[in-house]
Amino acid sequence: MLSEDFLSLEEWHTLMKATQSARETALLWLLGGAGLRVSEAATLKVEHLDNVGGYLHIVNGKGGKQRTSILPMPVLEALQGHLGGRDVVYIFEGRELAKRFIVRIYYITCMKGIWLVLLILMTTGICTAEFPYLVGNWTGSQNTYVAENGSYKLLENQSTSLVIVEQKDRLFTGYVTYPSDGKEIVENLAGAISLDNKTFHVAELNEGYDIGTIISDDEIELIYLADGENGRTVINTLYRIKE
Repeated sequence: MLSEDFLSLEEWHTLMKATQSARETALLWLLGGAGLRVSEAATLKVEHLDNVGGYLHIVNGKGGKQRTSILPMPVLEALQGHLGGRDVVYIFEGRELAKRFIVRIYYITCMKGIWLVLLILMTTGICTAEFPYLVGNWTGSQNTYVAENGSYKLLENQSTSLVIVEQKDRLFTGYVTYPSDGKEIVENLAGAISLDNKTFHVAELNEGYDIGTIISDDEIELIYLADGENGRTVINTLYRIKE
């Protein structure tokens, strides 16, 4: 490869500034800092990381061969920032790498040769869609208008929590805990993430539904709507609890 096929330091910094989450930063460091192929990054497991020795073991390399790659400290720190202490099997648990992200980065780097190679890999079907990872515990507050005696009463800054226990691609399930008439209600729910990876919709077991917005990896907003005699409108602002 020619020297002009490689990214300059300035272009690398531009690339890193274009990331929008810890997940994207980790992906870039794996590809550019550890020299992994897209397919290798997609199948990399936590157990393949040797944090002490500074190596990572690639068991599904080109042609099914195994190899070992150096694990530089910036790459390790980016991976730890992405994982956040979660107990998972794969580095990118429950999702594969995103076409849309690498295409966006490709244009940012002015079609440099290294990203052209990545795009060729993407068109061979190695990777499909990437989805926001919602599994975990979320907590925050809610403001509510509740139906009462033919009108609505405002209740402010009430605590609420959400637990997503399972996610399969864009589908997920869990339960929400919220106050109602002086009691703490726990209600099961199931939801789906929209194709824009920014909005999601939730059906609660008893009544009503939610429209959600993913603000960041660690912040979401839920707008709950229910009509009838027990109607209410609720805005929940929730933050991920980092364990």
